[in-house]
Amino acid sequence: MTRPPTRCESRFRAAAPSQLYEVVWRYLNTLYPAEFRKVMNGYSVEAARTLLPHQRRARMESDLPNLMFELGLKITVEQFPNTTDTFILIHLTDQVKLIVCYANNKTQAVRYAKARADLTAESNQPYLIPPTDERTVLTPETLFAILAHSAAENDMGRFGSAVFQFPPPDGIANLGELKLSDEMERAQRQAAEEASLEERVVEIKIKKGG
Repeated sequence: MTRPPTRCESRFRAAAPSQLYEVVWRYLNTLYPAEFRKVMNGYSVEAARTLLPHQRRARMESDLPNLMFELGLKITVEQFPNTTDTFILIHLTDQVKLIVCYANNKTQAVRYAKARADLTAESNQPYLIPPTDERTVLTPETLFAILAHSAAENDMGRFGSAVFQFPPPDGIANLGELKLSDEMERAQRQAAEEASLEERVVEIKIKKGG
C-alpha cells in the first residue's frame, strides 16, 4: 500500500518540473559508463577507483547547468567554507533547493547531510547551507533536499540508483525519501493521463460540433 507523502515530499514535488526526473535519470545512465571508461583508460585500476568519484563530480558540475537551464532552473556550484570541497546546488524555487551528491549507501548520504547541517548550525539555519560568494539567500523555511546517486552493485561503471532525501538538522533520520525511478514513472503516468484527458475533451468538442 502506498503511503501518503510527507510535507517535505509534497513541497518538493510541487516545486520540481515533471521533466526533471527523466532528464536526470537519462543523464546518470550516460555519465557513469562514460566517466568510467575515461578514467580506466588513463590510470591504473587502483588509481581509477580513487579518481572516479571526483572525475564524475567535475563532469556533472560542467554538464548540469545546461541541462537544468533547459528546464528553466538555475544551478550553482557551491563551496564549503574553509575547504576546497564543492557541491552542486539546484534552485528549484526560492524556497526549495536540491543538492546532488554521490553516496555509496543510504547511511553515507545521511552523514553527508549531517556535515551540511553542522555547517549551518552556526547561523541557526536548519536544513540549509551557508550563503556563498554569490550570496544565495537562504531562510529557515527553505526546503533542503539531497539527490544521492550511486553505482550498481559490484559495477562502478554502471549507474545503480538515486534517491531524493530530506534530512533534518540533526542528520539522524530523513523527513522523507523519494526514489528517482519511482518519481520518473509517476511523472510519466501523470503526463499520459493528462494527454488522454485532453484527447477525450477534444473528441467531445468534435462530436458537439464545437
